[in-house]
Amino acid sequence: MEPKQKRYSDSEIGIIKSLFGGENGESNLKLLRKVFLPKYDYEAPLGQTVDSLWMGLDQLSSMSPQDREVAILVQIRMNNHLEQQLLTLKFLANEKELSEEELAKKKKADSTK
Repeated sequence: MEPKQKRYSDSEIGIIKSLFGGENGESNLKLLRKVFLPKYDYEAPLGQTVDSLWMGLDQLSSMSPQDREVAILVQIRMNNHLEQQLLTLKFLANEKELSEEELAKKKKADSTK
């Protein structure tokens, strides 16, 4: 049986671990969330907030109800996708690396299923 190809290479996993694992990992994820999935800040000075999630949807009023619904659903799905990818980065960054012995045990246990 041919080994499964991973989505991320070992060097990419290393980069993910260095950026999103350890002490700075959570703050880096928060920064990405702030950039890509901003929440409206009611305490920010006027003119310093950009609701970038909904920019480009200002033409909703000129759309048919059906097109408006599609545009909003697409935006919601994109937001959900971004959030899921941030969670994936967090998971990969904190995933425990198994030793050779642990890998062998796991492989043996999987083969008996």
